[in-house]
Amino acid sequence: MELLVSKTYKETLSFLKEYKSLISSVELAKENLKLQEQAFLQGLSTNAQVIDARNTLSSIIVEQKSVAYKYIVSLANLMALSDHIDLFYEFVY
Repeated sequence: MELLVSKTYKETLSFLKEYKSLISSVELAKENLKLQEQAFLQGLSTNAQVIDARNTLSSIIVEQKSVAYKYIVSLANLMALSDHIDLFYEFVY
């Protein structure tokens, strides 16, 4: 049981770390999209480059939301394993 709790704890921390690292990726993708749109308006970029930037941003956001879901599920599992499921809402809200 102790091994399972330890594994779930490490998994939860890993998902949280991954989520936080994706925050900067989202910001970079937003900035890239902004720059591509400005370049397109000035005739320095193609429509395909703008679409690629939008797709990249969307992809990163989907990945971030997927990791957030995995984190929440892992946290709920950890709380259940440690018999503290009542504390789950304190972490989420």
